[in-house]
Amino acid sequence: MRIVVDLANNLLRFEPVTSADRSSEVALPATIDVGLRGELVGVEVEIGELILAPGWRIRASPAIELDATGATLYLTIGDAPETGQRTADGTVIAALDAAAQIVAFDLPRRGAGYEISYPSGNQ
Repeated sequence: MRIVVDLANNLLRFEPVTSADRSSEVALPATIDVGLRGELVGVEVEIGELILAPGWRIRASPAIELDATGATLYLTIGDAPETGQRTADGTVIAALDAAAQIVAFDLPRRGAGYEISYPSGNQ
């Protein structure tokens, strides 16, 4: 998995190393975990019945991990801070391919109750 910083749209895109064409998008509820300095710790996404496209299990870095259990997916991005982590409800946009498999997640860098400053090139 890799993280792409889209500064023009002010979002982070999570996608497998092998990406596919986007055919449609769907908004999904998420819980965003952010550290004290704005570092993204992880994102829990309620994917429901959707399935991940091939390639998601590949890791670009040992610090990036994917854990899919049933209808929930957790993307671990960084280490949990000892104190001061905050959690906020949010929404991610799941990009789907022609077979309705998830090929990417777009997470806005700002939302109600959170702002992600890293990874984004600000630190």
